[in-house]
Amino acid sequence: MSSILNLEPGNVWRYFKEISDIPRCSKQEGQIRGYVKGFARRRNLLFWEDKIGNILIRKPAGEDSSSSGGKQLPKVILQAHLDMVCEKNEEVKHDFSKDPVLLRVEGDYLYAVDTSLGADNGIGVASMLAVLDASDVVHPPLECLFTVDEEAGFSGALGIEPHFLKGKIMLNLDGEDENIYIGCAGSGNTRFGFPFNYKKTPVEGKEKYVINVFGLKGGHSGIDIHLGRANAIKLLSRALLCLEERFKLDLIKIDGGNKLNAIPREAKAHILIKTADVQELKSGIAMFFKELSDEFKLTEPNLQIKAIPLTIESTEEYLIELNLKNRILKLLSGLPHGVVKMCEQIDVVETSTNLAKIRTEQGGEEKGEVIIRSMSRSCVNAKLAGIRDRLKTIGVDAGALVKEGRLYPGWNPDEKSKLLNLAKNVYQDLFEEEPSAKIVHAGLECGIIGEKFPGMDMISIGPWIENPHSVGERVKISSVAKYFNFLKGILTALSK
Repeated sequence: MSSILNLEPGNVWRYFKEISDIPRCSKQEGQIRGYVKGFARRRNLLFWEDKIGNILIRKPAGEDSSSSGGKQLPKVILQAHLDMVCEKNEEVKHDFSKDPVLLRVEGDYLYAVDTSLGADNGIGVASMLAVLDASDVVHPPLECLFTVDEEAGFSGALGIEPHFLKGKIMLNLDGEDENIYIGCAGSGNTRFGFPFNYKKTPVEGKEKYVINVFGLKGGHSGIDIHLGRANAIKLLSRALLCLEERFKLDLIKIDGGNKLNAIPREAKAHILIKTADVQELKSGIAMFFKELSDEFKLTEPNLQIKAIPLTIESTEEYLIELNLKNRILKLLSGLPHGVVKMCEQIDVVETSTNLAKIRTEQGGEEKGEVIIRSMSRSCVNAKLAGIRDRLKTIGVDAGALVKEGRLYPGWNPDEKSKLLNLAKNVYQDLFEEEPSAKIVHAGLECGIIGEKFPGMDMISIGPWIENPHSVGERVKISSVAKYFNFLKGILTALSK
């Protein structure tokens, strides 16, 4: 770990290491909230915590802000979210509720060991702590807003009360590619439910197998959706339909995916087949694996699909009845995944949808439910409504109980933004190149905060982070120094 602590800027990496030792999965931010409040107490900084758990720390203008000429400086909000997407492969023994995220350096990149890294949004949190702790950073009066539960539903941003923030200028620190973000997509979730009663079936003359799809890259369901990566749930449903053409299989349960905002990397189905069909199963899986390997040889070089035998421990097995199995496979086959439409004016995804999760949940009295969830995004509200209507139609046609989650607003660019113009000038002065101002196909809290606080002048910035929401997440080390210098440069310019 000494190599991480020797990186520059030192305080940013020191705080990132400290928060990486603290559990902070979405909706489980208690320990990291305690850490942030303790940080403020030790430095005699005023802080507030609202009902939902968001924390606001205020710091007066830095002593070197005298160049303002005596005028009252505007309060500036720095904002990042405390939670991270906690992802790991199934076989990895890591407990996110207590185990630290282990860090490793490879060249100019920082990774986690066998888990997601949490650079999204840990670098933003660490840089806010570094600014709050610094005596040599020139800045106007600061309101540092640490929100909760961004990754699993934006409940922190949604719960901010109108009196909590005083500033009208905000730097969101959740950007991920060194650009200046000036807009983001809105989103909405769709749930498909298949409640059922289990059917008890004798297992004599039958074999139990698990069909396992794994080794995929996964990634962020917005930022990475256009990269052509495979969806484990879609591949599993294709495999089951392919096997159905060869022989009859019974479905015991089916599970896949983990987070709504992550492309599924793993999925598996437990099935029951006749002993006489075992060879057909093996040859079918081998043929299908070859087909997939050819199809995804560039985007998914580590893709695997295997049929693994399981021990039958009883004379009877609880099965999902035939008609329901067919309806589930029909829905999985019909649900879209990936880019729906690109923007016409700029090279960015306009509308997409992510087939994110499937779970077989067992209730009492031999009852259960297969639950499927999708997450859709668009920077055009009408297109977001359109893709959700399409999903609903497909779900109803398959006989599912369809429930639509709330819509999360997008963030529309403000071409007259004074903050954007200032940031562009700072970037040009620091790095002698023109920055890019972009709309990101992902959700940022700017959309919700902007709706709650009309007139808020906002941009979003951050370092270069690749493969967020996956075990391949990594941050480019040199980009963190560049981003932090940019942040300090903006704060200095706002102090004049």
